[in-house]
Amino acid sequence: MKNMLSLRERYEDAYRKAWIKQVKKDQKDNPKTVPNRRIIKGMSLERHNKGGAPKLKLNKRAEAINKLLQKKIAQKHIADILGITRQEVFETKRRYNLPREKGEINDRR
Repeated sequence: MKNMLSLRERYEDAYRKAWIKQVKKDQKDNPKTVPNRRIIKGMSLERHNKGGAPKLKLNKRAEAINKLLQKKIAQKHIADILGITRQEVFETKRRYNLPREKGEINDRR
């Protein structure tokens, strides 16, 4: 059986080809539309997903917050339990990318 393309897929292919043709024409007419190396490098990094910055090791407070977050306890209750501000809980959660699974607690890529 032949792989039949839907009407939408055929439209998308035709549109992509026309778009590429127009972009090449625009780049020829106006050299400022050609992307610079930084943009191209950024696009290739996104495409290949190198994994980003290494994860930070958790300190004692971050480990406690992680355990409580895994138990689905609200951030305001975590702050009350640990005797810290809600802002500190929020910042720790964001900084250490919490909650983490048990296997990735002290990973360092």
